Amino acid sequence: LIVADGMAALRQGIRNRFRKQFNEGSRSSLRGRLSSRTGAHPGLWRRLEPTTLEDVSSDALDQEDLNRDRLRVLLDRYGILFRELLMRELPHMRWKQLFRSLRLMEFSGEVFGGYYFEDIPGLQYISARAFRILRGGLKADSIYWMNACDPIFPGGLPGLRFSGPVPRRIATNHVVYHGSQIVLVSHRHGRRLVFSDGIEPGHKNISIYLRLFHRLLERDFAPPQRIQVESINDVPALQSEYEADLLAAGFERDYRYLTLRRGGSGT
Repeated sequence: LIVADGMAALRQGIRNRFRKQFNEGSRSSLRGRLSSRTGAHPGLWRRLEPTTLEDVSSDALDQEDLNRDRLRVLLDRYGILFRELLMRELPHMRWKQLFRSLRLMEFSGEVFGGYYFEDIPGLQYISARAFRILRGGLKADSIYWMNACDPIFPGGLPGLRFSGPVPRRIATNHVVYHGSQIVLVSHRHGRRLVFSDGIEPGHKNISIYLRLFHRLLERDFAPPQRIQVESINDVPALQSEYEADLLAAGFERDYRYLTLRRGGSGT
């Protein structure tokens, strides 16, 4: 029903829970006030014209085109689709509603059905682009991280096995991967860290895995002032064998925590 002019507007709205904060006459003054406080333009919202809100035609061909557009969005997001994955989506973008269209897209060669990943029950459909990537091989030396609420994070899907600890799907948790292996899980914005088996103190890549926290402190929107680590592998941080690794990565001893501050020597 409404559209924003950018991600800054959406983030500002989420942060303020979309409360009405100003009258029409004070729009310009509020814009400057929010810009100075957040460092980003809060953006503008507008209501869509009634002509853009007309009901989609019930014609079967129109519905099929709409389903294919939805599937292309999902394939761009995930690369691969299967029943359990789409349980997280809105009702009109779930497996039951889109399966017939997936089969038709398979007949036209736009997607490929088959069995590509172990532990995923049932039929899997993959986009042509994702298929080319898989044929080229996944980079085992890639190091990357994601929020546990990211749509692509497979935690919580039934039937899947993981190589390391898996956090709950909440926004304060993050996961660091090395290739396809989970190497570090951060709980509660770094309060509790869990390194996977095989990532021992002094591991050559720990400093790279810990760059996650530097990125969190440097992000453009609402960065935290500090990261405070209370425990590592269920041992108090100041007594952990990993303490030296965190100190080398820019953390400092701070009462009960190992603390990384925004703008400090480590960042």
